[in-house]
Amino acid sequence: LSNLNEIVNATEGLVSGLVFGRVDFTLSSNLSRAEIASDYVADSALQVSKVCKSSGLEFVLGGGISIDSIDLLKRLSDVRLDRFETRKCILSVDSLFSDNLPSLLQDCVVAELLWLKSKSAMYREMSDEDIPRIQMLEKRHLYDIKSCE
Repeated sequence: LSNLNEIVNATEGLVSGLVFGRVDFTLSSNLSRAEIASDYVADSALQVSKVCKSSGLEFVLGGGISIDSIDLLKRLSDVRLDRFETRKCILSVDSLFSDNLPSLLQDCVVAELLWLKSKSAMYREMSDEDIPRIQMLEKRHLYDIKSCE
């Protein structure tokens, strides 16, 4: 954050915007994840939003987006906010003013949960498919040393 202007100047013409990840920012500021909703993090996000606006850069907020983030997101949209994102969903700023925003955010959580369960099942299946071969090799070659001669 203290190098924000230098970062923007160094990347001029190379990037179209900045993403402010609140979890990463919070942890790199030696704060606990529970402090993601602190005034310090909100003020820092607002500072980046203002720099993006004055520099003509897009601004995206991520990190711990939930129903509790709605007020901050709306404050940011008054300055500069193009999108906000959960780990698996990218939402337009227009969705902030939808009556079903809480339901939409819940759907984002469900989407991530289903993705993680699917990925976990896929990796478990890939791992389990090798168990018979592992057992056969152990039985044949580790427990019957004559087979290796």
